[in-house]
Amino acid sequence: MSASTTTDLASTSELPNAVSQQAPSISNNQQPTPNSVPPPPLPVPPPLRTASGLKRPTLQLNLPCGDLLAEDYVDKCVPLYNASINGDWEVANRLLTERQELVRFSITENHETALHIAASAQNTKFVEELVNIMDTEDLVLQNQSGNTALCLAALAGNKRLCEILVNRNTGLLTIPGSKGMMPLYMADLFGNHDTVKYLYDNSQKMTGDNWTSQNQGWVLLKCVEADLFGKYICWWLFLIILF
Repeated sequence: MSASTTTDLASTSELPNAVSQQAPSISNNQQPTPNSVPPPPLPVPPPLRTASGLKRPTLQLNLPCGDLLAEDYVDKCVPLYNASINGDWEVANRLLTERQELVRFSITENHETALHIAASAQNTKFVEELVNIMDTEDLVLQNQSGNTALCLAALAGNKRLCEILVNRNTGLLTIPGSKGMMPLYMADLFGNHDTVKYLYDNSQKMTGDNWTSQNQGWVLLKCVEADLFGKYICWWLFLIILF
């Protein structure tokens, strides 16, 4: 991560106090891999709080339409799921040409869309084709765990997938996923430098909707633990001790 990036992080308000809060973590063997879907559940982090210390209210999930699970599971859900997880755009495109609204329908019991499945399986070309026929608001749909497709791409540490999704809808960067974790923090958990740097550089210095001093602190702590700051790590530790 560049010196300018670390300097930007240092300017985040109330950051030293936030680091004292215990941050959630998951083991490395839980990292999503290609054709692994859905990803494992994440642990429960401490409750998110605003700078004033008040608990942030739970956000309502933005779930896709679930009608297909009852009406056309075998005819529509199964073929689209198989195409999404295997990266078979030819089959998916045929299904979506017949009914383009399928892009915003659940195709699993966990309320994943085709985009969730393809992102989890890291089928980059498939995702690129799929988002081109989706409305921007379709990209913010969450599964039952609360994850958008960007959250799943961030967990996988796949920078190219993150780029494709963010380029279509930058609002994804400020939508918390499972247990209130931000996409940047999810990428941070596995220490993928390029993905973390990309998401941070596009996150307006971790400001805006749903960012708090606490989850800003989680990001910093994980960056330090993963040595993403390189030679700047001692300076960061000095700041933490000082404040």
